[in-house]
Amino acid sequence: MSFHISQRFIDELLEEDCPYMDLTVEALGIGGEPGLLTCHPKAACVVAGVEVAVRLLESSGCRVACEAASGDRLEAGQVFLRAEGSAGAIHRSLKIAQNVMEYSSGIATRAAGMLESARKANPHVQLAVTRKHFPGTKRLSLAAAQARGARTPQHRGSGRSSLSLIPLCHCRGGR
Repeated sequence: MSFHISQRFIDELLEEDCPYMDLTVEALGIGGEPGLLTCHPKAACVVAGVEVAVRLLESSGCRVACEAASGDRLEAGQVFLRAEGSAGAIHRSLKIAQNVMEYSSGIATRAAGMLESARKANPHVQLAVTRKHFPGTKRLSLAAAQARGARTPQHRGSGRSSLSLIPLCHCRGGR
C-alpha cells in the first residue's frame, strides 16, 4: 500500500518551513546563483521519504535526478539524489526535504530491522504499525514504516484477520 501525498500537502510543508524567504540566501545575495545539491546517508540505512523530497525540490523549481526509491537499502556515502537550480530554489526546500528523508529513513530502517529480527524466529510474521505518531506526520510516518515491509492495521469488520499489537510505550494518567 502506498500513501497518496497531495500537492497541497507538499505546498503546506514548504509554506510551513519557509513561508517568506531563506535568510542565508538573502543575507549572502546568492538567490540567483546556480546551485547543486547532492544527498547521501551518513550511515547505511533503508531510505524513505525520497519521493516527497523530490516533489519538494521540484516544487521549488529544481531539476532533480533520483537513483533510489523509498525502501531501498543504501550504504554510507552513496549519493542517491541530485538537484540543480538556483541557490534560492535549493535553499527554499533543502531543510524540509532533508528532515523528511532523515526522519522517514530512521523509521524505515528501524522497522526493517524489527521485521528482519522477528522473521528469524518466524519467517511469516508481519509487523504492524499503530496510530501512534507525532501529530502532523501520519502520512509520512506510515509510508516510511511500510517502505520495507511493515503493515498498517486493518479496521475491524474488514474481513481480514485481527492482529494483537503490543505497545512499546505506556502512558498513565493521574499521579
